[in-house]
Amino acid sequence: MTSPIDNKDSANKALLGVASLSGNVDVDSLYAQLQHAESQLHKAEQRLQIIFDIMPFGLVSIDQNHRIININEFAAAQFGLRKEHLKNRAIHCLIDEMERVHSLLKWLGTDSFQPFELTAAATKERLSINKMRVGFNEILLAIYPHHEKHSS
Repeated sequence: MTSPIDNKDSANKALLGVASLSGNVDVDSLYAQLQHAESQLHKAEQRLQIIFDIMPFGLVSIDQNHRIININEFAAAQFGLRKEHLKNRAIHCLIDEMERVHSLLKWLGTDSFQPFELTAAATKERLSINKMRVGFNEILLAIYPHHEKHSS
């Protein structure tokens, strides 16, 4: 798999070359600094992905169109699917109860941080979802088995 960093290599060199035309700029030094910064960014992304993947509960990151950006193995297993099959799919495809789809989409669009409950389409397991807004374009969902509260 080619990383976005690899694809930018020739473009970065060209931009640095243009920058050097405007003054006394050491292109090789700037390019080395840029490569180092990109390498550090790539390592940081890998570390975050490892943390994301080993969490003891499900994590799903979705975009503003409710498409799955990233999902860890635990969350994928809750839905009875492999994470490779879920990226770029709409989050509502995971829900068994069609009447809950509208409620889920409405809930995602609000500032409510109350848990949302649903039944997974593949496993028929009851799940709870907690929402954490990451930014304007991304929402992080924590998914875990739903446990009924019993009164004594």
